[in-house]
Amino acid sequence: MANPAAAVAKSLRLVRPVQAAISGATGAGRENEWLDGLMDVVPESTLDSLVAHRGWHDKTDDLSRPLENTLAAYEIAWGAGIKYCECDIAVTNEKKLVLCHDNTFGRLAMNPAAADASKLLGDLTLRDLQRLRLKDGSRAPELVDVLSSAQVAGSHAKLVIEIKPFNEFAAAPLCKLFAERPDLVESVAVVMSFDHNVIRVFAKQYATDIRDKKVPVSAHPKLLLLTCRPGCGLPHEVEWSIDWDAPVDTVEMWVRGTLGEAPLDGIYVQYEPGTTTRTTNTLKTYLFIEPFAF
Repeated sequence: MANPAAAVAKSLRLVRPVQAAISGATGAGRENEWLDGLMDVVPESTLDSLVAHRGWHDKTDDLSRPLENTLAAYEIAWGAGIKYCECDIAVTNEKKLVLCHDNTFGRLAMNPAAADASKLLGDLTLRDLQRLRLKDGSRAPELVDVLSSAQVAGSHAKLVIEIKPFNEFAAAPLCKLFAERPDLVESVAVVMSFDHNVIRVFAKQYATDIRDKKVPVSAHPKLLLLTCRPGCGLPHEVEWSIDWDAPVDTVEMWVRGTLGEAPLDGIYVQYEPGTTTRTTNTLKTYLFIEPFAF
């Protein structure tokens, strides 16, 4: 099994001279130049193991990079040559899909004291979100806008969509979007969730509404159950380690489902440095090892 984290770490070491040579740029300009320099030395094979988590952003919400889950976060990443960008989707009051990781925009709002900043996403309308400005002056984008941007960026640009736990009601509007705009499906690499029920609900509706009807077989996204490392302590998440000798029939049940359930494509496993995998070849066919995300 390849070690994507080690490959990227090597690339980061190679890019240090590039980073040190950057002069005259500050803030966002310097950060974007650093990203461009990194992409110049990352091998093509490593790019297949890179995912920009919530797009190109700073995890402390510093504005030297774009804010997470904004159009700029994805357009800059794709423009630099990154193939895969992860996003989180939420459903508005009128069942529209927007990008947001949290339950509210309190953390990212320009004015955290604004009434709409503390409201749950499901209680907000698109009009509310248009008025609610984020720290960088932008607004939360609709998923359709981000996917349309991916189309413009090129065939390499793919979105990895996470449906948050307990949000099974996102399945219907996501399938509705794919049914109305089947051309956008080719820009989606993965649909995934930590919540087994959520991804099952989506898989069933996708199989009914989309699969084999509106989208070429080669364009279908992978449908994955996310797992977390042992000890994550969250009741809705499946704990699993690639070093465990999990019974093949257990994993097959997770993927194939029971009678009446639509199958998944596999299980997304968090990468654990230094691990050795003792799973059987049969089990390995179901595993998608977590790429190095930054």
